[in-house]
Amino acid sequence: MTQVVALTVNAASGERRWAWGLDVVQRYPFPSLLVGTVLLLVLAVSALSVQRSRDTSPAVSMPNDVPDSASIQVHAEPVRTGMVDPPMGELPVVVRGREAMVGDVLAPVTPGSGVRVVAGMGGCGKTTVALAAAGQAWAAGWRVWWVSAVDRPSLVAGMSAVAREAGASAQEVTEADSGLALAGVVWRWLERVSDRWLLVVDNADDPAVLAPGGTSVAGGGGWLRSAGDGVVLVTTRVADRRVWGHRVGWFPLGELDQRSAALMVLDRMGRTDEPGLMGAAVAVADRLGRLPLAVHLAGSYLGSGLAAVGLDGYLRLLTDRSLSLVDEGAPGWGERDPRRLVMSTWEISLDALERQGRVRARTVLRVLSYLAPGSVVPVSMLDPAVLADAGLLSGGEEGRAELAAGLSGLRAVGVVEGLSVSADAGDGLLVHPLVAEVCRWWADRDGPRTRLMTAAAGLVVTAKEQIDPADPADWDAWQVLAPHSRQALDLINELDDELSARVFGLNNALTRHFTARGSYPAAIESGEAIVAAATARLGAEHPDTLTSRNNLAFAYRAAGRLGEAIPLYEATLVARERVLGEEHPDTLASRNNLAAAYQAAGRLGEAIPLYEATLVACERVLGEEHPDTLRSRNNLAAAYQAAGRLGEAIPLYEGTLVACERVLGEEHPDTLASRNNLAYAYRAAGRLGEAIPLYEGTLV
Repeated sequence: MTQVVALTVNAASGERRWAWGLDVVQRYPFPSLLVGTVLLLVLAVSALSVQRSRDTSPAVSMPNDVPDSASIQVHAEPVRTGMVDPPMGELPVVVRGREAMVGDVLAPVTPGSGVRVVAGMGGCGKTTVALAAAGQAWAAGWRVWWVSAVDRPSLVAGMSAVAREAGASAQEVTEADSGLALAGVVWRWLERVSDRWLLVVDNADDPAVLAPGGTSVAGGGGWLRSAGDGVVLVTTRVADRRVWGHRVGWFPLGELDQRSAALMVLDRMGRTDEPGLMGAAVAVADRLGRLPLAVHLAGSYLGSGLAAVGLDGYLRLLTDRSLSLVDEGAPGWGERDPRRLVMSTWEISLDALERQGRVRARTVLRVLSYLAPGSVVPVSMLDPAVLADAGLLSGGEEGRAELAAGLSGLRAVGVVEGLSVSADAGDGLLVHPLVAEVCRWWADRDGPRTRLMTAAAGLVVTAKEQIDPADPADWDAWQVLAPHSRQALDLINELDDELSARVFGLNNALTRHFTARGSYPAAIESGEAIVAAATARLGAEHPDTLTSRNNLAFAYRAAGRLGEAIPLYEATLVARERVLGEEHPDTLASRNNLAAAYQAAGRLGEAIPLYEATLVACERVLGEEHPDTLRSRNNLAAAYQAAGRLGEAIPLYEGTLVACERVLGEEHPDTLASRNNLAYAYRAAGRLGEAIPLYEGTLV
């Protein structure tokens, strides 16, 4: 029932904020079950608000329902979000040389021993160990969650989903106004899980990400804690045990043993049943330092059907290619450096693809390396027109064919992994972080770095244009796009002005997305990052910077951090008045947002004059029946009602409803909200004979 009401709130809101709707429901629960049906739409009050159609200021909606003194507490049931399922499609059919470690990380938990850290250099198979453990735990009936720790927003979004799946209510998650508060919610609920469970925290290469609010990783007070019969499995390149503390189980991961490495080569070749090849496979594996990633790439190439040589010939190619890397300026990489080993293998594969006519495979790999490392890239995001505009593919159908041939070749030789993103998004690609790192070095050395960055950022901003940050139907797509959006922001100083503006718009939309779904710590993290980047690139009072500040203030307000939201709104309004003018649409949006924040803080004496001034300006600038004017009029009516001034609120609501019906139509969401708001005002005034028919008409 709670979810139905929340969806009704969203249907009545121009922004369709699911988390906001659910917050209204849970803050203002039903006074009784008997009147629940009628009050469904009472609780779905969404005050209409000034908003911009482009990526600028988010609309602000204010609920004007008041909770009755008697209420029924709504208890949450665990939900399955689908956001934190382990990516089992990445697990090899056979995992070699790690069987004992997988068993050890899943060993029974004693008090305080639930955190286990698998540490090792890039390419040594840390994620494969975690996937093997996840597969065994899943098969044994454990609950299994998988969270990326590549950056704070990814970790927060994933942990929010874990909290919901463990039983936390949406209200508990959204009311956590910081990473540390959210960590408390997560662990409070994980302690209540009666089943055995496994939580994988993958790619935790920056330990600071795991230490919110000034905590330390080693201290056990941040994201890494022990609880019940659960196991927390961390994968990281940080091999200094002191960082992780003495409480954790420590599992250093190195090279494979000789036999396992050789069998891995033969596995990828599909020739494990040929013992006569074992000696040559051992030689190849030894030449590659028995590094799992390098061994995987070598075997995949030899088994792809593209190889013109066998194991012995490949060994000679490895020697020649490794020496040529030194000649070509590899920066002091030693003979056993994993970057040198891995690059030797894939350069042989790329040379073979070029001989086959797949001349764009190397270019496509380099573009992929400038997207978020270790994050899934939907194939649908790879727009050949964007790559053609960057001069990296031919135009039209020829470019489409070049891209398809390059991708299929890269997958055939194992340089990129193919996996399913979702039923809606289709197939995806995954580039190992070590591969991406070395590709970027190569691109920097060869010179096409700027073109590759431009292409990568262009792919992400183009993908964003197809999805709505506030629409729950698009939230899975945003979850996949989020790390690439932040990666594009990191490239901002390398992009031209037009593309950098689109990247700022993309990340502003990401902030609004996190706010809409109630992931407030992630929204604030995202908002603070983009304000810093926009200020550095554009200046403190550039319109795009002011938009970013407004969005950050909105995230603060949504998180209940009014002490930070209000000063930021005030400063943004002053700057917009100075830079854009007092009646610019963005300035009107800022004034409305500040008024809403004042109202949320109970400062109606300051909110109402701002609402009044905004309405006058909207009527003059936009016209009396412009949708933004109607929203502004509704907001003022809501403030009057909150102040007990029903005699002024009701006529405004009545006029707004008549105009909405005429301008928007009788069944437009804003019209339904307006009709509902008027009905509630009638009810508050004791005019039930007028309120009930309106409620009934709105409900139908």
